[in-house]
Amino acid sequence: MKQQERIEAQQWVDRQMQDTLDVPAIIYKYIPYRHLEFGCPRSLRATQPPALNDFSEGNISTYMGCIESGVDECPWEASEALIKDDFLLSPQELKSQFALYDGPRTARMIQAYLAQFVGVVSFSTDPLIPTMWAHYAQNTGFVAGYNTQAMRKLGVELRKVLYMELPPAYDPRKDNVIRLGFVDENRRKREAQEGNPSPGIPVFEVDFVPLETDWRTLARLLFVKGKPWEYEKEVRLLVDQQTTRIDKETDDWPIRVLDIPPEAIEQVYVGPKTPSDAIETIHDLIGKERRGWQLHYTSGHAYRMEVTSTTIC
Repeated sequence: MKQQERIEAQQWVDRQMQDTLDVPAIIYKYIPYRHLEFGCPRSLRATQPPALNDFSEGNISTYMGCIESGVDECPWEASEALIKDDFLLSPQELKSQFALYDGPRTARMIQAYLAQFVGVVSFSTDPLIPTMWAHYAQNTGFVAGYNTQAMRKLGVELRKVLYMELPPAYDPRKDNVIRLGFVDENRRKREAQEGNPSPGIPVFEVDFVPLETDWRTLARLLFVKGKPWEYEKEVRLLVDQQTTRIDKETDDWPIRVLDIPPEAIEQVYVGPKTPSDAIETIHDLIGKERRGWQLHYTSGHAYRMEVTSTTIC
């Protein structure tokens, strides 16, 4: 690989990392109609990692260099190094997971550990994504727009999700750092156009999570997801569970919510299927303490969503 190509690829990686911190002034939450009973948009669920809808949350690739010598003789280098004294699964339990799933379920271990401390509040940079209206607002719901700076003050860390082709990787033979591996997309596209897509594409590594005792450091893994989720344009706010309250007990994970100050709400988008009583409830939840927020009415024509009218409330 030529030196100039390597420099350009590294610059691309640097821009990708910086972009996660470049969050718009307003971020958007897709909210189903039924969540009005939880007090949305004034109260938002802070979801524990195991309860998120992507089972790969917190997933990492660990070096298991001795697998070829047999499962029984494998020292579980990476998994044991990650467990330390704080994780909930023992090496024996991980070995059992290996037998069931042909690999240690390190993601489940990390999720279980972080569930004690962190909640995830998910947003998007775009309020008009039709698939998001269907999947999260469930068409009869709405989208609330929040002031980013106000939301940042409520959590531990806020940034865009980074969508990767490769999961974060950990190799304890090197050091105690979990790294991101970036595929050189520009070179891959260029070689495909030249009819030569077969050569290995260089991977550029970025130190992402130095392993420390503080859960906040490991929680950064929650800012990395696979490419299939890219359509969500997600921004995540990580919150300390001590700043949330339990709204409802369940058999699995209690519903914990983060209460939002009314001045943080800037906008609300409603769709053609949003019930009129939902709009009235939204007015009641926001309007008693907040003036000047925008209510946008939207419609979906020509396979895209657009704002048809706006009211200042």
